[in-house]
Amino acid sequence: MVFNQTRPDPPTVLIPKPVSQQLVDKPCLSDVFVPWTKIDLPHAKGTYEPSEMYDEHVEVPEESIFVVADSADRCQHFEVFVDGEKVGVTNGDGPLDGSRCGGPEECINENGGSKGYFTLQKGQ
Repeated sequence: MVFNQTRPDPPTVLIPKPVSQQLVDKPCLSDVFVPWTKIDLPHAKGTYEPSEMYDEHVEVPEESIFVVADSADRCQHFEVFVDGEKVGVTNGDGPLDGSRCGGPEECINENGGSKGYFTLQKGQ
């Protein structure tokens, strides 16, 4: 005699997507919930001196994209943290030579400034 009992499929293990993550390409951007915030983090070109940490709390009404950009004098890459977790590092095509780069949009789009696009969840 052969006895065969069916068994349920093993549970599917879902690995949750990180709450915030760096995007590879520039996303399609539309509404601006929080305008550009200028942060002065003095840095001497050609050195590896550490910059200060800067914290900003924002309230976003829906899942959003957070853009970080070097502007004014093109000279830095930034490590970006969301809720204490490192989510990425900004980068750009232009040299970190301290040259004038313009405002954030001009620096990103025309002068190879360091930038990064990161997801943010709804809330604070």
